[in-house]
Amino acid sequence: MSRSARVVLDTNVLVSAALRPHSVPWQALDFALAAGALVACDQSIAELQATLLRPKFDRYATRERRAEILALIRAHAVFVTVAAGDLAAAHGVCRDPDDELFLSLALAARAGTIVSGDTDLLALHPWRGIGICTAAAYLAM
Repeated sequence: MSRSARVVLDTNVLVSAALRPHSVPWQALDFALAAGALVACDQSIAELQATLLRPKFDRYATRERRAEILALIRAHAVFVTVAAGDLAAAHGVCRDPDDELFLSLALAARAGTIVSGDTDLLALHPWRGIGICTAAAYLAM
């Protein structure tokens, strides 16, 4: 695993980063963006938008602040297309089927690392040569 290689940050890490400036997830996002290493796809951005703009997060950060973070990610992430083969390779691998998106994205992008706080994903480390770690572990690389 390398911090300079392409990296997938899952939705929970990105939401935590948006809601808590200067937190470890924020630092991981900031590093990945500055290095040009963050990868995303249309599906991951759609999930992030749907999650991040939920009213339950209004008390943690303004809707405008969350929209700004979303725009920042859209503007600076490297977008890839997740092919059917990548989706098939990740199907049934994870205990939580919703996490298959991030495995598929990592395959499609040839990412070196997936950053997550999700125990279902972390339990797979490493998967097909892709490291899966927390934001703190990513920053410690």
